[in-house]
Amino acid sequence: MTLMVTYLYGVSQDLEPAELRETLEELVPRAEELVMTVAERLKREGLERGLQQGLQQGREEGREEGMRTAIAALEALCDVLGIELTTARRSALAAMRAMELTALLETLRRQRRWPEH
Repeated sequence: MTLMVTYLYGVSQDLEPAELRETLEELVPRAEELVMTVAERLKREGLERGLQQGLQQGREEGREEGMRTAIAALEALCDVLGIELTTARRSALAAMRAMELTALLETLRRQRRWPEH
């Protein structure tokens, strides 16, 4: 029965909820209870999906903030060490991934100069 209500809801997107409820009530005596059960499930699934999307967005924003912080730290280190940050070097920094930024940091700490590649 729940499957039927879910199916009807899925294929009858042009029906208003009240029209769908009336149609179901004509077909099934327990339709109101069933519609509420399906509505609750759809609401729960929507909330769960929203929560997952929110968590994913938060992780992405956290990564982006971490990358900005790492780049700012590397820029400050270059300033302290007197290493010129040319436009090409700034572009290279912006294109680096976390592991590359970490490797660059180690190179700057050990060699106190921008790596030659």
